[in-house]
Amino acid sequence: DKPNYDALLSATDNVKIRPEPFPFGDRPPPPADILEGFAKLYDAEIRFLDHEFQNLLDQLEVQGLLDKNDWLILTSDHGEEFFEHAQWGHGQNLYDEVIRIPLIIKGPDAYKGLTIQSPVSLVDLLPTLCGIANAPTPDCVGQPLQNLLLDRADARPRRIYSEKLRDPKQYSMQVEQQKLTEVFQSSEGQFFPLFYDLATDSAQQLPFVASHQLAAKVLPAITLQEIPGNFVEAMKNLRDLLQASRLMAESKNQG
Repeated sequence: DKPNYDALLSATDNVKIRPEPFPFGDRPPPPADILEGFAKLYDAEIRFLDHEFQNLLDQLEVQGLLDKNDWLILTSDHGEEFFEHAQWGHGQNLYDEVIRIPLIIKGPDAYKGLTIQSPVSLVDLLPTLCGIANAPTPDCVGQPLQNLLLDRADARPRRIYSEKLRDPKQYSMQVEQQKLTEVFQSSEGQFFPLFYDLATDSAQQLPFVASHQLAAKVLPAITLQEIPGNFVEAMKNLRDLLQASRLMAESKNQG
């Protein structure tokens, strides 16, 4: 009675099937019980990794390769989505279920038990590691984490830039509790900006748009909202930051 997962996966293949991105298009979801089965398999994978990581730590300690003066960093490259935004797997969207990942740091200059609420980025690891090693920091877009590890505030809010370069392309910029996502709308041949107020919409299901974009055709379950006057300037600033970060990323990729 075991479901034919291979056939179900093939039917919703992320490479062969590329619908318009959220909120304009969706991917045919598997039956609810099958989707739940996928999620349980993913949870089991996480539990297995957790168990094996503990084994690794135990062996490092037994061999004298991990003590209080050493640094240990655990992170990931991406998460997985299970149709929170009409897609599944990864590489389809730039929402939290995919880009919000664990980052656990243990070291002599990191406060034990400290949970950092400020969003940070994987690009922050390079300058952080250079600081730990007292090595010169190369030209990079990251911002060291040393202040946060000692429970000190940053000089300025961090700018969290993400990009998906496989068609249809997407870019996002988050600063504190405000986020802008630009998705390429193939039917219109242009990028469509979506603004989210994470303080009231942490799941990012209620996008704000400019008044002239309210008539855009979106999924039936989604309602575009006209951006309130108090967010207009914030949306403009995020678009400027996004454009600058995109150009910088493109120049470094080409270099």
